[in-house]
Amino acid sequence: MTQSRGFDPYRRSTPEEILRQTRMFEEHECFSFIRALPGGVFILNENRQIVYMHPRSEALLGGRSIDDCLGMRIGEALGCVNSRLERDGCQTSKFCAYCGAIKAMDGSDRDGEGREECHLIRTVGERTETLCLDVLAVKVASCRECYCVFSVQDQTEARELKALERFFFHDVLNLAGGVRNMLEILEPQLTKINPGVTQTLRRATGRLVDEIVVQKKLSQGKDSELAVQEEPLRTRRMAEDLLWLYQGHWPNGPRIALDDGFEDLVLESDRALLERVLGNMIKNAAEASARSQGVTVGCTLTERAVRFWIQNEDVLPRSVRRQIFRNSFSTKGKGRGLGTHSMKLLGEQYLGGVVDFESEQGIGTVFYLELPRAKVVPDERARLGVKSVSPA
Repeated sequence: MTQSRGFDPYRRSTPEEILRQTRMFEEHECFSFIRALPGGVFILNENRQIVYMHPRSEALLGGRSIDDCLGMRIGEALGCVNSRLERDGCQTSKFCAYCGAIKAMDGSDRDGEGREECHLIRTVGERTETLCLDVLAVKVASCRECYCVFSVQDQTEARELKALERFFFHDVLNLAGGVRNMLEILEPQLTKINPGVTQTLRRATGRLVDEIVVQKKLSQGKDSELAVQEEPLRTRRMAEDLLWLYQGHWPNGPRIALDDGFEDLVLESDRALLERVLGNMIKNAAEASARSQGVTVGCTLTERAVRFWIQNEDVLPRSVRRQIFRNSFSTKGKGRGLGTHSMKLLGEQYLGGVVDFESEQGIGTVFYLELPRAKVVPDERARLGVKSVSPA
């Protein structure tokens, strides 16, 4: 096993030395700053033994007290099963060479700082559990002695939820896809019985699968770059599908309709993400409208862009306009406000467009997404009689 220069895993400080160092940190001027840090913070001496930890670290100890863990090494304090394999404890077994915590400490000895991910198996009572920790080790000097500030962020619950989320999307997408495929098989027979209901079922199952796919994409995009998958799509058909979906949410009004001058174009874009942006715009406009009012959905080809727009009759107050795209801002209560933020994020960062709005008396409120005119497919540009243009 490779250890950092100067560190001997078989050497330990005496209990008297641990007590002296503990008292030094309790009386040190940095004590109050350490207590203010989030997560678990441990101070390790040159033998990588714990000489101080602040109270929030106790949540990581699996039932041990802070006093019991003074003088232990990190693996021993956290209950790592590998720390019990050898008589000399943590950092002496053959498995310790792969430990993220030890790699972080080696990095702090070598470079002054080391950051790693540490996966640790431990037993708490009769229960075996796995911890997933983000660890940061920083080398510091105090009173002519070297110490390591070892901070720990417990990511176990977040990683477990992420794994469950992946399983959920996998299973529910398979289920929804199976329902859609079964409907396609039965469609000829069902059409003979009731063609209207069959068409509704087909569109509904298609929308269900699309919504699951886009939510899966959004979930993946939280941790990494969202994968944009462009395909040719016809603007009018896409808009009609959205109108069918959202008018079903408000059958008694407001009335949602296409603008008379709606441009029917063929674009290259990510259908799922584009439908999510426009769908949020339609939903917000409908929620802000009275039953007697109308919501208009348009598509206009300008000199440099394809502009999708959704208009409703109400005017936004000035205080709302100034923070409309802020994450979690909403006029509809706590826990809302994700729609406008996601429109801006998806429309601009991933679809390469511009999302904005206008709101004034006599016009109402218009939210719009402008995509570069170059997104119009070449054959469509030829049909429109326009030359190729660079993206806006």
